[in-house]
Amino acid sequence: MSDSSFNEMNKLFEDVEIPTSFNELHKSDVTLPDLDTLIEEGISSTNNQEDSDIRIPGYHPSQISSKTCVRFYVLHSLPEFHLDSKFNSTTLEIFDVGNDTHKRIQRYLSPYLLGTWKCRKCGEMYNVNYDKNHNIIKHITPKSMPEKCVKCGNEHFKYMEWKVISKNGIRGSIDGIINYNNDIGGIEIKTTKSHIWMKLSMDMDMVKKYVKQFAIYLKELNLDWGKFIFENKDSHQKKYLTIKNGEIDLSDIYYSIELANEYKSRKKLPKARLCDDCKDCQYYKTQYCNP
Repeated sequence: MSDSSFNEMNKLFEDVEIPTSFNELHKSDVTLPDLDTLIEEGISSTNNQEDSDIRIPGYHPSQISSKTCVRFYVLHSLPEFHLDSKFNSTTLEIFDVGNDTHKRIQRYLSPYLLGTWKCRKCGEMYNVNYDKNHNIIKHITPKSMPEKCVKCGNEHFKYMEWKVISKNGIRGSIDGIINYNNDIGGIEIKTTKSHIWMKLSMDMDMVKKYVKQFAIYLKELNLDWGKFIFENKDSHQKKYLTIKNGEIDLSDIYYSIELANEYKSRKKLPKARLCDDCKDCQYYKTQYCNP
């Protein structure tokens, strides 16, 4: 570069005062955004909007898998008794991390997954097994990822969890249905902290609630087997646990569903009583249940 060119370029900067340290920049007159506030607002307003599992009335396996109280089943399944869960921004962000892990692993496994699909470009949905009133469409079965979108020609799709909507009132969605060498089973994805992951011995007692939750989906979808994927949040290491359909006793849960449906048909609530479920029940000591 010639001296004249250098001098011309130098004039562009000669009046600019560059802070010599981070502290000087921080103390400058520039008004900086309060990023903590902005992030918290974003977490609250956008949390799970894109792929939220719409909570239609019914028995959700994640809620009933650790309980047998019939009063809870009735209250939980009816929208007029719904209690809004209040979570702070930290908890909501933890949920988002778990959801992101689900999406990532589903993307890795997409060549083998069966279910509903969404075009990543135009949003066109494929193989949706429920209607606008959330009734199951029986003739639609889980299918592999489409080759291309008929609407826009895009070849990239997002896996949408297969909905479970049963006559007995069970409602939810399974993390994945996988087809490997024509052997079809289910997958359930869980994330855990490092210190818990290290202790995870993969016996069913340690993950009893999740095992029952998963077993309900296997039963409702008539899948022969299912495989848990437990991922360490910090290292992304994984552990696996396989369960067979029918090896987990779900008789207490299905009996509670049967009784709850009978009470609902008579438009009655079971009498409030103290039980082992009370300590973890959202309705305990509310206007809905205060034994």
